[in-house]
Amino acid sequence: MWKANGEKVPYLREESTFTIHSKNGNYRIIDFEISLIALENLSIGGSEDVKGYSGFSVRMKLPEDVKFIGPAGIIEPQNEAVQSKGYVNISGSVGKNNSSGGIVMVDNPENPGYPQPWILRKQKSMQNAAFPGNTIVPISTRKPLVLKYSLIVYSGNLSQKSIKRILK
Repeated sequence: MWKANGEKVPYLREESTFTIHSKNGNYRIIDFEISLIALENLSIGGSEDVKGYSGFSVRMKLPEDVKFIGPAGIIEPQNEAVQSKGYVNISGSVGKNNSSGGIVMVDNPENPGYPQPWILRKQKSMQNAAFPGNTIVPISTRKPLVLKYSLIVYSGNLSQKSIKRILK
């Protein structure tokens, strides 16, 4: 339950499920399902600037050789959100003893606003799917807003072909 500072009555119910799958070769999948239902008239939104900070976020060690790759190839982080349909692979020297590895952040096609834009940063920041971004989205008191994301955490390398096979 979400409550405002000092308030006793909650205004939002969140139910979250995290499923950590067994390791498969050099990767492991972690699924997240977040269900939000308003307990009173309520809307949510991200930052009101052009960046629209909001949504599912990952904070990870970002090495100097960090790379961002999506289904269409290399992604260069910008000041504002960028597009990458379905996922962003964040890779570099993140493993033990600076070995190669990474995390693929996956936006589920069932999510509202799919494909969601991404806020990506090369240094000391979080990476996130920017939903709802800088717009306001009402939360129903009857039908939950359900958001689904996955992380593919891997060591070594994970090719685009392998990512697409895993996501099928």
